[in-house]
Amino acid sequence: MKQEAVMVTKGNRKGVHLSETAKLRLTVFFKNKFAVAGAILTLLLILFAVFGASISPNYNYTFNPELSTLRRSAPTAQNWFGVDDQSRDLYSCCVFGVRISLMVGFFVSICATVFGVILGLLAGYFKFLDNILMRICDALTSIPAILLALIFVAIFGPGISNIIIALTVIYTPAIARVARASTLSVREMTYIEACGSVGARWPRILFRHILPNIMSPIIVQMTFIFASSIIVEASLSFLGVGIPSDMPSLGRLIYEAKSVSIITTAPYLTFIPGAIMVLLVLGINLLGDGLRDMLDSSSH
Repeated sequence: MKQEAVMVTKGNRKGVHLSETAKLRLTVFFKNKFAVAGAILTLLLILFAVFGASISPNYNYTFNPELSTLRRSAPTAQNWFGVDDQSRDLYSCCVFGVRISLMVGFFVSICATVFGVILGLLAGYFKFLDNILMRICDALTSIPAILLALIFVAIFGPGISNIIIALTVIYTPAIARVARASTLSVREMTYIEACGSVGARWPRILFRHILPNIMSPIIVQMTFIFASSIIVEASLSFLGVGIPSDMPSLGRLIYEAKSVSIITTAPYLTFIPGAIMVLLVLGINLLGDGLRDMLDSSSH
């Protein structure tokens, strides 16, 4: 009975400690006004992408012959953001463009994190793999992201899947470096050495004991990769080598409205998709900064 009581007491203390830690981290996050603003901004744009089509009176992001006489027209009750030079409802194009940006950012951040964490764990735990894997990461990071993406798209062609693969290759080294650095510090802790001494196999040590303790900086890095992926995808689309022309991404909308005549006669065709992209990237970056402060033990 005494042993059970001690175990219950320890379990309760652990639960109370985790609860207090969570409350403290949430307090740090919500005290950061920029982080809260970033979270709200990101959430609003996600809701815009998910539900924007259902509230539009005229949702159609493809060529609409009925709008051919309204090209470059200003926003109206039927076309909330106006009509672009391709006879498309600009509001519908922006909704679809935000969906593309979020999809690219999501899949790139997830895929780069999975591969980067595996490489970082192996490099940090096994010294004989460290030099090999890190030299490969050095080679990839030495090439500018936009240039490497251009090379990849030029070889394999444009398309969402090819862009996601290219950006995953580009941003995997960033996650791998963070995971490796954290693994090197956690590996030296007493409980990790104890796991090895009792015969625990290396997969269990890496994924059961080391990985949970290095996730905080990785989560923060994921948010920045999310935002960077959106910028690179928009840059590729602006250059005409990213998303196919029949899919109105934010970068392509800006590209199609870059002419002097459009900027002078219908500036909203350039300003609206550009502003949406800026707000999306800004919100994600502010959210990432807030998560970094929240998860950083030194800020507590």
